[in-house]
Amino acid sequence: MTSMSSSEFGRYLFASVLIAIGTISGCGSNDQFGTFKAEGTVTLNGKPLSDAHVWLLPKEKNHQEAVLVVRPQGRTGRDGKFVLTTYLQDDGAPSGEYDAIVLHGENDPDAASDEAKAKTAKIAVPMKYKDAKTSGLLVTIKKGEANVIPLDLKTK
Repeated sequence: MTSMSSSEFGRYLFASVLIAIGTISGCGSNDQFGTFKAEGTVTLNGKPLSDAHVWLLPKEKNHQEAVLVVRPQGRTGRDGKFVLTTYLQDDGAPSGEYDAIVLHGENDPDAASDEAKAKTAKIAVPMKYKDAKTSGLLVTIKKGEANVIPLDLKTK
């Protein structure tokens, strides 16, 4: 039986450590879920709601515990339309079930400016749409389908 020299043993040990680290860390796997195009329209009492911030909150445990947080979101334009973004601009959302919330005006901490908040303050979006537990907005994103999300908010 042949014995290893100390330099051979060192190289063997180094290679073994690299393989172990690669296996533990996922070695090149990406921690993102596949996304599927998704867009929609937010209306309030049947009229387009501009400058609203739509967030989808995952109901599925694997999305909730993901290394990269899964929080698809989009902002509406003047026509009330939005396109969802999860990881990259307009990339859509992973398939699954979500509760949706809609933030608007004073209810939106991410509103661009005080001026933008002032413009939208006159539009009374009910507070229930700010909370996933009370919004009543359920969204399903399906693989390989055109995911069109109508969110019709009511003041009454």
